[in-house]
Amino acid sequence: MKVGRQKVTILDLRATPLTFSPGEFIALVGGSGSGKTTLMKALNGMAPAQEGQVAIDGRVIIEGKNAAAFAALFSIMGYVPQDDVMHRDLTVTELLRYVARLRLADLSAAEIAAAVDEVLASVDLSQHANKLVRQLSGGQRKRVNIAMELLARPRLLFLDEPTSGLDPGLDLEIMTLLRNWARGTPAAEGAGRSDPKTIVLVTHATENIEQCDYIAFMEPGGRLAYFGPPREAKRFFVPERAPEDVTYSEIYRRVASPPPMVQSRDGGQPATWA
Repeated sequence: MKVGRQKVTILDLRATPLTFSPGEFIALVGGSGSGKTTLMKALNGMAPAQEGQVAIDGRVIIEGKNAAAFAALFSIMGYVPQDDVMHRDLTVTELLRYVARLRLADLSAAEIAAAVDEVLASVDLSQHANKLVRQLSGGQRKRVNIAMELLARPRLLFLDEPTSGLDPGLDLEIMTLLRNWARGTPAAEGAGRSDPKTIVLVTHATENIEQCDYIAFMEPGGRLAYFGPPREAKRFFVPERAPEDVTYSEIYRRVASPPPMVQSRDGGQPATWA
């Protein structure tokens, strides 16, 4: 897959495609230069691929240089950048209503208010609705940033390093929130269930990676080293040790060395990384 002037090469992509389904929480993991952000931007249309193929709901959106069909699907996608982009001198409710008026212009004031209340409950922020954004903790501001995207009710949400700069406790809080939201599970008591969503996360943090359903470990240069369930990655990369004795940070370091083969999420061969 070629994106702009950068090149992301995924080994045996035709035999081992990256396939994401509703209700799944997926992490693209790798160090600097691994191509994880470039791959995400190719998938969400921010930097469409010049070669290769991207399909959504079985519909080919990118094939070669034809990316025109992406525009019609932006309404089902959301994107949360690494840096929080929000007005910090507004209350949480004021900010979300402002965003809703821009993105949901066809709704009435009452419908917008209801949508904001629903999103606040979905990210467990109802109790902070009247606080100024600048008074919130880092983890709470990140949830506001996510809520801004959830207002549009995307079926597919991409996030770039959403836990960057957060301590391990807040990292777990955000990862758990995203996992539950992917599955349609309410974050707070009284919040209703929603339809399952697909969430794709770019990260280099591994402390709470088991919250994800699948991980794509990428090595420098953009090659895919592994795609599958988190715990299976331990057996794949370190087969000589019991999984409970292997950490994901150790796997992260190992991926810095070029792997010669790819493991698929479907259990395809080979079964180890050696």
